[in-house]
Amino acid sequence: MSSFTNRNAVLHADRRRNARFTLDVPVVLRTVACTRECRIVNISDLGARLDTASPPCEGASAWLVIGEDEFYCTIAWSEGSACGVKFERGLGEEKLIAITGTQLKDEGPVAQVGNIKAGRKRGALVSGG
Repeated sequence: MSSFTNRNAVLHADRRRNARFTLDVPVVLRTVACTRECRIVNISDLGARLDTASPPCEGASAWLVIGEDEFYCTIAWSEGSACGVKFERGLGEEKLIAITGTQLKDEGPVAQVGNIKAGRKRGALVSGG
């Protein structure tokens, strides 16, 4: 697995429930219909975004092949030359570290509904309104 490690992986601190890593790793996405060469754009414990010339349709079942590991997944969305996959089971911290080559860091709390102030739009926060 170490040959697929991306030492420049970046942990994004965003409002998603799970930490998401940005990386550029070649992978294979296998469906019943065909096999596609892809690149992982980002990955988390529960899913990944892939770039590929012809992404499969939303809802299709697939296997994401990363090195010698295969992960069963479902295509969560498909648009243009990208798609998102949702893993059947979470990868877990150990597997994410092996794929990304980066230790998981605590970047603060995840988004919680109670943290969102009612009646204020995001644009108003940016423009100072």
